This record gives sequence, C-alpha cells and structure tokens, in this order.
Amino acid sequence: MMRKKRQSKMGFVVAIGGGEMGRTKVYPDGKIKKYPIETLCIDEKISQLPNKKRPKLLFLGTATRDRQSYIDTIKQYYENNFNCRVTFLKLSSGRPTYSTIKNKILTADIIYVGSGDTLYMLNVWKKKKVIPLLKKAYKNGAVLCGISAGAICWFEFYDNMDYTNGDIKKFKLLKGLGLIKGFGVPHYDCLSQELKQKIYEVLTQKGLSGVTIDECSAYFYNSNKSFSLSSKDNKKVSFIIPQ
Repeated sequence: MMRKKRQSKMGFVVAIGGGEMGRTKVYPDGKIKKYPIETLCIDEKISQLPNKKRPKLLFLGTATRDRQSYIDTIKQYYENNFNCRVTFLKLSSGRPTYSTIKNKILTADIIYVGSGDTLYMLNVWKKKKVIPLLKKAYKNGAVLCGISAGAICWFEFYDNMDYTNGDIKKFKLLKGLGLIKGFGVPHYDCLSQELKQKIYEVLTQKGLSGVTIDECSAYFYNSNKSFSLSSKDNKKVSFIIPQ
C-alpha cells in the first residue's frame, strides 16, 4: 500500500536589508524626530505568512541589548498595522528561565529579530541555548525574520565589517546560523564600491554564493521556494553566484 508523502511544515526565513518603521527618537535636548514607515508592504507580507487572523509575534531585541524604545516601536507597529499579538524576550538585560524561553519561541507564529550587534547577539543566544529552539521553530512552521543584524544571522556567513573600523583589508567571514546557505549582506545599496568588490572577490575565492539585500528590500526563503519584495522601486535583492 502506497503511503502519502508527509508534507513539511517548514516555515519561512525573511531577511530585510534595512528601513524604518515609524519610530520616534527623543534627543537629550528634548527635540523629537519622527522617522517614516519604509517597509510596510514587506511587514504586511510577513504578517500574512502564518495565515492566521491574529498571529503571535515574538520580538528578540538582543542585538540592541533589549532597548525598550525598540520593543515599544515593534509592539505598536505590528499590533496597530497588522493585528499581531506582540510579545518579547529580554535575553540580554533580563533573566528569563529556559522554560520561559522555550515556551515563547516554540509558540510564536513569527519571530522578529531586531538590528544591532550581530556577533554579540549570537553569543548571547549560544549561552542561553536559544539557537536550537529557533531552528526547531522554523522546522515547525514559524516565520523567522529580521532586519540588518536580524537578517544576516540566518545565513551561513556574514561579515565582520562592523568590528574593523571600516578597514576593508581586515574583511573576513563570520559564521551565522546556516538556515540560508551562503553569505548575506544587508544595506547593500549603502556600501562603498570598494567593499562590494571585496565581497565579490572573497566569495569567488571561496566558491560561496551571496545574497545582497538593499534597504527597503527583503529576501523570503524556505526549502521549497524563495522570492524577493521591495517597498521602493529602486531597491532590490541580488545574487552573487561563483563562477
């Protein structure tokens, strides 16, 4: 008797290259700056992927050491615009139990990772045993997404340029989580031509593929398909394929 092949519940990984979502910044002198919303169509698509009326979104702000203003922005933005139930985990500044961490990650429909210090974030995740839980959530069908640091962490490799004071000669690859093969780079449209050339040379030497993501663009990936989406006409996702 032929058995039907069981379909995978594999979720999506979404890497956003950069962009604002309407945050407000208050300066020490009391001046206030209101930023625009630049990634609306990308975030809307993310909210639709779980196919639920009110998806549960978990925000991880580890890369900015759980900055409260960032948490507040995500909560307001995703609840008001996309009817999400937003919760968060303070893995840097807080002391949640492993049971709490596990429950929040494995019950989330969407896990959104914020921008900031990628290397610091991954080190915290290792110490808190978060990484296996994120990979399990993905296998169970969750959407893993994020912007900047929260985008490149899902790739096999990212670069160390945030830690070299701009010295391109010190460029090297650092290990990410490997849910997407190859190298990922956000803010690609903002990089110098010299750095773009260095990236191409290193990937060619190592025979690695690369995904370059402009600001206001996103790469949507799972094991069955991939596509890109941009909120501005002149922004895009491109690919470096080794010869």
